[in-house]
Amino acid sequence: MYDFSGEWVYGIGMPAKSGVAGGIVAVLPGQLGIGVFSPPLDSRGNSARGVDVCRALSQELGLHFLQPPRPTVSTLRSNYTLSNKRSRRRRPRPEMQLLDEFGGRVAIHELQGDLRFSTVERIVREVVDRSKSLDYVILDFKRVLNIDAASVDALIELARCCTDGGLHLVFTRTRSDLLQQGYEAAQQKGSAISLRFESELDLAIEWCEQELLARYSSTIKNHAVDGTRNRIPLAEHQLCLGMSPQDLTILEQRVEQRSYAPGSLIFKRGEPADALFFLMKGDVSVVLDLPGGAVKRLATLCAGMGFGEASLITGGTRTADIRADNEVECLVLNATVFSSFEEKHPRLSIHLFRNLLRNSNEITSRLTAEVASLEA
Repeated sequence: MYDFSGEWVYGIGMPAKSGVAGGIVAVLPGQLGIGVFSPPLDSRGNSARGVDVCRALSQELGLHFLQPPRPTVSTLRSNYTLSNKRSRRRRPRPEMQLLDEFGGRVAIHELQGDLRFSTVERIVREVVDRSKSLDYVILDFKRVLNIDAASVDALIELARCCTDGGLHLVFTRTRSDLLQQGYEAAQQKGSAISLRFESELDLAIEWCEQELLARYSSTIKNHAVDGTRNRIPLAEHQLCLGMSPQDLTILEQRVEQRSYAPGSLIFKRGEPADALFFLMKGDVSVVLDLPGGAVKRLATLCAGMGFGEASLITGGTRTADIRADNEVECLVLNATVFSSFEEKHPRLSIHLFRNLLRNSNEITSRLTAEVASLEA
């Protein structure tokens, strides 16, 4: 760059060569090349407009060679679909089957490293290339160390393009406020962008599950589009599959009906494990208290499921809290009463154990499949 080389390196920071005909060629090895042609020259013999263009690109896209992104194996740490990984909300079999069928229409990308102009391109390309086969895309930013303004602009523009194509974008665990600010700025300019922010990846996955079910589950009985479900009869409960009418009558006579208000604790960690709960209406969450006052959700159960089954096998104490998420109704079977079934009603006892084992096997199989897909 002749007499301008020092200022060029300091202010623009891309290896370059200029010519007195008005051309400039600049490069960032392994990232990009820029060619500019504008014949009017400045006092040093460089293209006046070419220098201004290169300076603007360097500043707006963060291209200075002394500010490279921190090296990572790949900006895309992991890439999978909802068919491979589910939220912590356990669902009835018909809903699980539907999510198995349509889960491939939700893509989840876990990102890592620094997001800059040169690294965000692969993310954008990945989403755009697969957009025709998807309904929802989740971008998880938990392991993103830094994100610059150029990447924010690219991702907000990606969200706008996805909206135009009928694809919904979800951002989760964004450490920086820049993405939220970029989204709000785009909205103020009148851009129609369908973009959702979630604080946790699990919540983003659960939201996409619910959206998929609302879109494709018109034939599923008792599906809860708004999060509430009707009270189910005891004969349709998962723990009662295969039971005869006589066994159901015996069971119904031995259980206690209880109701819980939204937000109330059904039982606490450390309390005696002395009863099995049949969830008949509403949703409950299995939660653990973390240091600092935070709460970790381990699972959410819906009507037709059971909890507290360890009381029938090992007894001891509860290992987690159970919280009512909405209006909840349960039938409660005391462990002592259940013990009497083994002698007086063995067929009923066998059906309960068999259904408990079936449910445990389904959970184990799904978790094994998730781990296998994520390790692949």
